[in-house]
Parts: sequence; structure tokens; C-alpha cells
Amino acid sequence: MRKIQLSIFSFLMAVAANAQKGTVLVGGNTSFSTLKNQHVFINDQFYSISRSTNFAINPFVGYQFDKNWTAGVTGSLDWTKEKYVSPMNYAGRHTSYGFGPFVRYTHQLSDIFSLFGQLEGQYKRTDGSDLRGVSSKLFPAVFINVKNGFGLNLDFGGIEYEMSSYKHAPANLRSGQFGVNFGKTFNIGISKNF
Repeated sequence: MRKIQLSIFSFLMAVAANAQKGTVLVGGNTSFSTLKNQHVFINDQFYSISRSTNFAINPFVGYQFDKNWTAGVTGSLDWTKEKYVSPMNYAGRHTSYGFGPFVRYTHQLSDIFSLFGQLEGQYKRTDGSDLRGVSSKLFPAVFINVKNGFGLNLDFGGIEYEMSSYKHAPANLRSGQFGVNFGKTFNIGISKNF
């Protein structure tokens, strides 16, 4: 199943990359985070130390239909390393990936600045487990044209929904998360118009 999904994603990337000159948008961003929680004693109960590190890349390729509308595919690939110390000693790594469509509406303010809104959805899966899910995100952003269509994408959060479950779990054991995080996050990405 994983090979089929990666083949479909590769095919869509190749189709988008072979579009006419002047109509392809390629870009993405990357992230790194680390989290460390210290142990505590509460009512003579010992709670563990936990550490996790995450690195992710999020590429996209889109076809620009005109000066305002772009549609294409977006992907995500992230690696997580976790370690829990006492009372449960555990160390593990896992890789998650996702892919899906996106649509973007852009309004050009000047030769340097543009505003855009993007709606994207992804199917996500974690290797080594039966965990899978879907996510969607709607966010506004600013594009800054640095030179010849190469620029920075800046967004400050948006509206997100994610639902996940294990493959053989009953439907009522699905977990869902909805969030509105305007101003709570800041993302910088790069893109290039060809």
C-alpha cells in the first residue's frame, strides 16, 4: 500500500513539473522541534522524564491556472525520536508521511507583495503502526517576491482539523482535533514560480 501511495505522489509531482513554462509553483518548508519534560513527585507518585525530537519537510507542487488560482499536491514527511525514562523505559523512532491536494487563491498587491489563502487536505500514515488519518488546513499568508518569482511564504496560523484512528479500531475510538491558531504559530517557507 505504501509503495502505491508513494508512486501516485511521484506521478502527480512529475505531471505538475512537466506543465508549461510560467505556470508551475514549487515550494515547501521545513521544521525542527524538541521537547523535554522533567519528572515530578505528586502524592508520592513518580512521573517520568520524556524527550522527543521532531524534524519535518513539507513540499508542494502546483499548477497555476491564471494569476489568481493554483491547484496541486502537497506532501509531508516527518521523523520523530522519543525517549521515556523511568518508571517506563522506552526509546523509539517513527516516520510519518502524508500527501493530498491543495488549492490557493492569490491577490497581488504589488510587484513584491501578494496575499494568498490556501486550503489543503492530506491523508497521513505512520510507519510501523496501524495509525492513519486525515487532516485539513485553511490559512492566509503573505508572499514576498525576492527575485524572479523566488520568494518567501509567511503565515501566522489558521484553522486546522485532524482525525486519526488505528486500522482495526472501532469507529467510536477515532480521535479528532480542531484548532484555530491565528497568531500562535509563525511559518516561513520558500517557493519559486517557473
